[in-house]
Amino acid sequence: MGINTYIQSKSKTILIIFAVVVTTLIGYVDYLTGFELRIDVFYLLPISFVAWYISKKAGIYLSLMSILLIFSSDLLSNPDHHVHGIDLWNASMIIIFFITVTILLSKLRFTVDEYRQLFSELQKAYDDIKTTNESLEAFSYSVSHDLRGPLWRIEGFTEILAEKYSGTLDEKGRDYIRSILSSTQRMKDLIDALLRLSLYSRGNLNRSKVDLTALVRRAMEESVKSWPGRTVEMVTADEVIADGDPALLQVIIFNLVENAWKFTKHRPVAKIEFGLTTMDGKDVYFVRDNGAGFSMVNAKRLFNPFERLHSETQFPGFGIGLATVQRIVNCHGGRIWAESAVDKGATFYFTLD
Repeated sequence: MGINTYIQSKSKTILIIFAVVVTTLIGYVDYLTGFELRIDVFYLLPISFVAWYISKKAGIYLSLMSILLIFSSDLLSNPDHHVHGIDLWNASMIIIFFITVTILLSKLRFTVDEYRQLFSELQKAYDDIKTTNESLEAFSYSVSHDLRGPLWRIEGFTEILAEKYSGTLDEKGRDYIRSILSSTQRMKDLIDALLRLSLYSRGNLNRSKVDLTALVRRAMEESVKSWPGRTVEMVTADEVIADGDPALLQVIIFNLVENAWKFTKHRPVAKIEFGLTTMDGKDVYFVRDNGAGFSMVNAKRLFNPFERLHSETQFPGFGIGLATVQRIVNCHGGRIWAESAVDKGATFYFTLD
């Protein structure tokens, strides 16, 4: 048990008695030493103790008691001494000093207690949020795994149906089978996206220097393979190096480049740019495109899982990519935001700490 905890466990009456006894002992020592050795400052010890652990009122009373003891010890140790104006002035200054120290200490203690309570409430809120997030992630992970079994069976039996009975089905029946298989594949992709989102919410980082320029070029090469026949002007800043988890930074870059590639698909000549700028003395990375853009009124919805600002028919997807990017950026102690206008393209900025 610490000294602070031990003192706070005692009743106020015991603490006051202790302070009065100590003050009286100091007064007695003051009487014995007389004018030869001034020990007035030692009266502050019990006064400070009472002001801190009990109350301002108790500290003021003890200050008055201390000044009386100072006068009494001076008179008793030197009976021939007469009280003059200078003595009253000194006494006034001492008592003002004692009371000022008492008030300041009691206010400081009140402020410290407030900060401790606030910190305790913030810690509890943080623990509650952390527990809730962990529960949600575990639930998401569990549900995602549990959904795979029924999907595999649906997909398996549908494929058997297509192989064994396709000859007896008309074109409409075969179209139904293709629709079922397409839907199960989409559901499997959605489950994979949920699992990735759950995985990226965990902040286990293996930091090192990462060449973002190389990642962007690789992501663009992959996009060219996925969307052949597109005319895209790609501008990439040279030698942009960041500090972070290589695997997770790759997810950020690939998602942002894929996002830019997707939303520029209706442009005859698309332009995608990756670069580095500085804001408020910090490195800010960005991916810019000349695609469909969006209204800034909806900007807050961008990073919510499964939120979509465009229809599925315009731009297919699950609405999970930017949510994943934000969680990874958060894990790195950074932030991500976007600037855009409808039909004017978009720029996604992010920082890493």
